[in-house]
Formats: sequence, C-alpha cells, structure tokens
Amino acid sequence: MSHALPDMTGLLDFDFLTDAEKKKKIGMPGLPTEEEVVTFMFNKNPILQIYADNIEEAQELAWQNIVGDISELLMEIVFHIARILSLSQENFLDKFASAIISFILYSDQSHLISKNSCHRICETVMASGQHASILEAAAKVLRNSGTLMTRGEYLPGFVALFDYVRPSCVEVFMSKETEELPPSWQVSGLEALSKQNIEVILIISDIKSSIQFSEACLRATTGPGSVCRLTKFEGELTAVGMQLLPDHLEEMRTKSDGEGVRALVTRLQLLRRLQILDFKGQLTAADVRLLPSILRKLEVKTDREGFRALAASLPRLVKLEHLDFEGHLTEAEMPLLPEVLFSLRVQTDGAGLRALARRLPCLTKLFFLTVRLLDCPPVDSMSALPCEVKHLTLDLKHVTPPSWEWVCDTVQQVCLGRNSECLVLFPKKYDKLQKQRIGQELRGRGANLACALGFLRIFSFPRPASDASGGKESGREGSDCLRDLS
Repeated sequence: MSHALPDMTGLLDFDFLTDAEKKKKIGMPGLPTEEEVVTFMFNKNPILQIYADNIEEAQELAWQNIVGDISELLMEIVFHIARILSLSQENFLDKFASAIISFILYSDQSHLISKNSCHRICETVMASGQHASILEAAAKVLRNSGTLMTRGEYLPGFVALFDYVRPSCVEVFMSKETEELPPSWQVSGLEALSKQNIEVILIISDIKSSIQFSEACLRATTGPGSVCRLTKFEGELTAVGMQLLPDHLEEMRTKSDGEGVRALVTRLQLLRRLQILDFKGQLTAADVRLLPSILRKLEVKTDREGFRALAASLPRLVKLEHLDFEGHLTEAEMPLLPEVLFSLRVQTDGAGLRALARRLPCLTKLFFLTVRLLDCPPVDSMSALPCEVKHLTLDLKHVTPPSWEWVCDTVQQVCLGRNSECLVLFPKKYDKLQKQRIGQELRGRGANLACALGFLRIFSFPRPASDASGGKESGREGSDCLRDLS
C-alpha cells in the first residue's frame, strides 16, 4: 500500500527549526512549544515519518531529547540517503532536499553547540555530490549567518556553498589525524577560501597536529593570490612560519621556540593590527627578554635564570594577564612569583615550599598548582599552603621518604584545612601495601579521600573540631580506599 508524500512546503521557513538561537527559546511565553514544533515536523517531513509512527516517537528524536549515539547514527543514515538519491535517474533530491536538511536540524545535537556551526550540512553537501537542490536548501538555512564554522574534513562541501551563500567570516578548525601534512583536498579547500573576499579564522588543533601540518595550513591560506583577511590564527610555528603571518592579523595564539620568538619580534613590525597575542614555548633567559610587550597570555617552561629574566620583564609586559609557568625554582625566586600567575608547575625543595607558602596569599589568580618536592625535609619544617588553590597536586614521585609515616605527616602538614580537591602522587617505589597504609592512616586523621594505584585523591581535609583526642585514629580498612577512580 503506497502512501502519499506530505506537503513539505515551508519546512525550511520555520525559524524555530532553522535558527539555533531561536531553538533554545522554544517553550517560552508567546513562542511555539516543543510539541508544536514536533507536530509541524511530523506532519511535513517524510524522513521523520520513516522513523516515528506517532507524535510521541517523533518527540524522542528531537534535538533536545535524542540520545547522542542515536543522533550520530541517524545523521549517518541521512548522509547515505542523500548519496543514494543523488545517484537516482529520477532527480529525487529535487523533492527531498528540504526534508533532508530540516531533518538534520531536527535530530542533530551538534547543531546546538554553536549557532554558526554547519558541520552536518557540509557533510550532507559532500554526500550528495554537491547536488544543486541540497546546496539551495542548505543556503536557505545559512543565508543570514554572518559567521560560519566548519572543520577541515568538510571543506569541499563548505566551499561549494559559496556559490549560494556568502558569509562575512569563516572559522575553520583543522585537525591532523594520521598524516604529517593535511590531505591535498583540504589544502585545496583552504586555497579556495583564500580566494574569497572574506574574513578567515584558522584554528589548528594543538593536540595532534605537527608544526609541518600547521604551517602547511597557514601557507595555503596566505599564499599567492590570496584575497581573504586572516584575522585570527591558532597553531604551532617555526621561525619560517612566522614569516607567513599576514599584516591584517588581529589575534594569534601560537607555540614556538627561541628562534620563533626572535622571528616573531621581527615580524611584529609589520603586524600593526595585532591586538591579542598568546605564546607557549620552552625558552631561555635570552629568549624571555625578547618577549613582545603586546603579549596577553604566556605559557612558558624555563629555568631559574629564565624565570628571573621574566620577572624583570614584567613591567614591560603591560598587557600580560595570564601566566602559566613550569620550571625549577628555589627559595630565592618564590617572592618574585607575579600576581598574574594562573598555573604553576614548580620543582622545589623544602625551603622553596616554605617560601611558596608565604607568597601564595598574593597569588589570587592562581588556579592550578603542582609542587614536585625534590627532597624530604623534616615535617615540622614544612608549611601548610594557606590558600584554596582550586587544583593542587603534591608530587612525591621523585623522592625517597624515610618512611610511609613521613608521607602521611607531609600530606597532613601541607593539605590540612583544605576544602578543595588535592592530588597526591605516591613515591615511585611504593608498593600496594604501603599505599593502602597511607590511605588508611589519612582517613583516620580525617581526610575524605579515594585511593588509586598511583595517587591519592583528597576531596577535603578539614581541621579537627578539637584536639581533645590527643592522638591519631586509623580504624578504617586499607582496602576501602583502594578503588578505581576512572
């Protein structure tokens, strides 16, 4: 028994389906309810009718209700539908293009991540072989978007849309999977974008991507014949890559080395529009002295001399508002720790820990603190850390404690009174039994904790209400604290 197709008129004209911002307001007073949107789609979209027999089932597939993995599966099925229909002799995509695009907007959870995201639509364009009906339907949804976001793997579909829609700004996320360089078709997509008179934001994932990958993307965007305006760039660069930076750059986040810093300083003479600069790298004292005054955020790993050079440079770095530091510091350097410090990963000894404790009340922006102890000072010579740093790690992996009791006393001395979470990394040579004993003992002293094979996670270590007991309690079974935290 055949069924007549529903009237699909207006599927892509319903703002509360096509506009990500309006979708978030559904159900507010005076606006359509979720049930009204579901009813509209169920009555008009034949693809939704395939998967739902009634309004209740259709409601379960709406973007607000659908389970993530089911949404992913449905999107894959829709792409296959678009691919199959594009091969038909009957031009079925002319009939079903609006149903396909509207179903994506209805059941895709990722569309809510950003109002500018069009990943799924670009995937559909590619699956359909860049079919004109799909492009026209997609353009109807995206026509009022000033900024559009996509990823490197969807660039062919994205570039094809430019015959139908012209955003003022394009944000492209590039991420390396297995190759050192981006595939040639992704490079071609970036080159095609560079020929458009638009603003481009280029973000290179810092997790997997290599310097070669990052510079190849930058070169494709700024090469000969480029007319786009690259206003923001994030990626790792060498000294050679710094020379590729265009003069209309306004914001940059980069990772490099000392040679890169020197090349950047030279290039800055041409980057007159650059307002925001974030830098990450391992630098020497000489490199640190060259850091430009425009710097807003700095993530640096250096030695004591480099840190002293940084401290001396701070009056010149007038825009610096966020500092992440990693390195070996002694008691002498701790008073120089600046108030813009956000993250500190420091290697120090007992004297350095005491000096750090004295400085901490001034470091009001400090959010991450990792202290790697390099020796085992007497417990009574150590100081409690007098501020609630949100994320504290006490690293004892590289010391050889005189006893497991010393570990307990040290943790109590440093962490007592904390209400925020703290990680304690066990000494490398400690076995399971010693770790159990430590967890058991600290529980008896009042710590709220969980114990894993390599570390303790202390959720809080409140001070006792009174010292009337005059001793330490340790009545918990050590096995209670040995459990999986994953």
